[in-house]
Formats: sequence, structure tokens, C-alpha cells
Amino acid sequence: MGALEIALLYKYRWQVELFFRWIKQHLKVKTFW
Repeated sequence: MGALEIALLYKYRWQVELFFRWIKQHLKVKTFW
């Protein structure tokens, strides 16, 4: 894997993390899994 792929993976993972955090805050989801 090149540096670009790694950077894209980290960016994608960070966006997903922020997305789930937003869902939990706005929908008051305690146990999402």
C-alpha cells in the first residue's frame, strides 16, 4: 500500500467515527451495536 491509500483509509475511518458520534449525540443512542 502506498502513502495515498493509507491517508485515504485514515480519512475515511475518521469520517465514519465522526458520523457515528453525530448519530449517538442527536438520536441519543446508548447501545448502537
